[in-house]
Amino acid sequence: MVWGGLSGATPAEAVSWGKVNPGVLPDTAVAYVDSTIGFPLFCEYAVGASTGRRPLKGLVHQRDNLVAALKREAMSARTRHPQPEEPLDTMPDLERHR
Repeated sequence: MVWGGLSGATPAEAVSWGKVNPGVLPDTAVAYVDSTIGFPLFCEYAVGASTGRRPLKGLVHQRDNLVAALKREAMSARTRHPQPEEPLDTMPDLERHR
């Protein structure tokens, strides 16, 4: 476990100055997030469950069904809201501002 910040460095960089053990490098994750967003999410995760542990959702095992549902929804949205035949000029003044 790494305590403290990495001063913007990646875990691989932090290995070179001894902040991260190279043996745990494959298991590291970095979240680049503002503390006003990350801290409340972390707190909710840490103390939000009455038993202190949340049941695992196992979403990885539901991946195929979730992807299929997403594709169905996307196709349904396409039929309800067809794309315009000609591309929209979303930035008509772009050349003027260059």
